[in-house]
Amino acid sequence: MFYRHIDNNAAATNCSTAAALMDSIWPWESNADFAASIDAPITILHTPCRFSGRATVLSENEGDLITHGNYAYITRLSVCAAVLFYLDDNNLYAYHAAAGYIDQDFFSTCQQTLDNNNVKKIIYATPQLDTAPGSSYSQALTFLEGRFTTNKICIVDGFGQIRAGNALEGTVLADADGNLAFS
Repeated sequence: MFYRHIDNNAAATNCSTAAALMDSIWPWESNADFAASIDAPITILHTPCRFSGRATVLSENEGDLITHGNYAYITRLSVCAAVLFYLDDNNLYAYHAAAGYIDQDFFSTCQQTLDNNNVKKIIYATPQLDTAPGSSYSQALTFLEGRFTTNKICIVDGFGQIRAGNALEGTVLADADGNLAFS
């Protein structure tokens, strides 16, 4: 499991595709668990991409298969998370995890699609990660850690803008080709 923090003001590696994000992983990080990943974040810089095709807008607790040429648009992320499952058939399964939790019912309905053998990589993205024990984020990541090989999971935070009430709110766009945008 790997943890990357986006800081657009730092001199850091640019990761605007899922492949670049996963390629930024150091060998010593390969077998890290959630706690070890949180203790050693690496700062990245993100450059937005241009997306084309049909946008699939996902609301809380919604997931959908995104085929080649289209993209997922996951917005209004404050305490929520975008969970991106890159599949070995070059498609993407995108999920909007309300409050950062992964709904067990959701997962059971698409478990065959999201089998460990079918998933190449997973990106769990939220504007501000709460690392407290028992938080929705740690529960979700522990859930993923129990079902997938941990070297497939990358956590990303540090994106978004301050909105009303000083809440950080972000958006994630992703396509099946691996292009990513965090704003």
